[in-house]
Amino acid sequence: MMDEINKKNSPVNISSTNIYSTEEFFLQNSGIVTWSELEDIALQKSEDSPEFQLLEATKGIKEINLRREFLGAIPTYTSSNAQ
Repeated sequence: MMDEINKKNSPVNISSTNIYSTEEFFLQNSGIVTWSELEDIALQKSEDSPEFQLLEATKGIKEINLRREFLGAIPTYTSSNAQ
């Protein structure tokens, strides 16, 4: 019984892993969309590229358009799919 009381009253050990997990949890549940450098590069790919298709599946076209506007990213098109 004393062990249970000690566990409940012991100070919380916050490691950097726990802090990162808490930050990640907050970002995922706050509506804030995070982007990696590789995702930013994929924004410049043609919309029929596998990189862009994966980005569209994970972020959604609305977030992609917002990010493109923010970065001023313009997709590149090959001559076979130029618009």
